[in-house]
Amino acid sequence: MAAARRHPGDRPFLWLLNVARNVLANEMRSRRRRTRLWGRLRGDGPPAPDADVASDLAEGGRIAAALSRLSARDREVLQLVGWDGLDARAAATAVGCSVKTFSVRLHRARRRLTAAFAEIDAADRPAPATPLQGSSQV
Repeated sequence: MAAARRHPGDRPFLWLLNVARNVLANEMRSRRRRTRLWGRLRGDGPPAPDADVASDLAEGGRIAAALSRLSARDREVLQLVGWDGLDARAAATAVGCSVKTFSVRLHRARRRLTAAFAEIDAADRPAPATPLQGSSQV
C-alpha cells in the first residue's frame, strides 16, 4: 500500500483542492459505474424500435393470469429465480430447504406454469367454425 501523502505545510489550500478534485472524480466514476450496473441488472437497454406497449401489457396480464392459477409455493419458487434472480443455492437458502429439494420444486413449478399457459391459450383460442349446411335449393 502506498504511503499516505502529507499536505505541504506552506500551501494546504491548494493541496485540499487537489484532494477534493480527486475525491469528486472518483465519486463521479463510481456513480457512472453503479448506474450502468443497475441498468444491466434491471434489464434496461435501448427500447426495441417497434416495441408495442399494448402487447407488453397483454403479455404481463397473461403471465399474471398464469401465476394466479399456481399455488403460493409454486409462485414463490418461480419468483425467487425469475424475478429476484437468485440461483438454486441462494433460493434454497431463502426457502429453507436443500438445493436438490428446491431444484425439484422449481422443475415442478415450471411444468405447472407451462400447463397454466396452455390452458389460458386454449381458452383464448376461438372455437372452430362449424361448416354451413348448403341449401338444397338451387
